[in-house]
Amino acid sequence: MLKHLRATFRCKVIPATQRGGTLSSVYLVSYVAFGGPTLVAGLLIPTIGLQNMVYGYAAFIVVLSVIALLLLLRSRTKRIKSSTAAGQ
Repeated sequence: MLKHLRATFRCKVIPATQRGGTLSSVYLVSYVAFGGPTLVAGLLIPTIGLQNMVYGYAAFIVVLSVIALLLLLRSRTKRIKSSTAAGQ
């Protein structure tokens, strides 16, 4: 991820006056992405228990990973089909 951020800053895609705000936004999204599920888990543990919360969280991560993999494969096949069609 840092490689892409450095490349973005080096390519002058983001003006120098906006780089601090952009990096702050990246960190904010990262903290929310990791902190949100933790807060939800903390609220659900008294209701469903720690062990069930861990199983549910693990299942949720597996489902999200499978969805991401399927979207990646679909995107890749579309890219391959468009490049072969353009090459013909």
